[in-house]
Amino acid sequence: MLGTIVILSFIGILIGCLALDLSIVYAMAAGYLLFFFYSLSMGYTVRDTVQCSLSGMKTVKNLLVTFLLIGMLTALWRA
Repeated sequence: MLGTIVILSFIGILIGCLALDLSIVYAMAAGYLLFFFYSLSMGYTVRDTVQCSLSGMKTVKNLLVTFLLIGMLTALWRA
């Protein structure tokens, strides 16, 4: 039940940021905090949660770099 509330809260924050024309970065930061505290409530330690976060960042690092390069290319094409 709590997991559903956390996900719906994140969706609400994301929609709110879009509706208010705010950067999605704010929604992502709030979502990270929501899921961080949710993992703590599920019994994981801060160390476990941070290690899992860092592991996930390492996993998607190459994909994020690729998206960054694609974004730079499309910005150059539009300029």
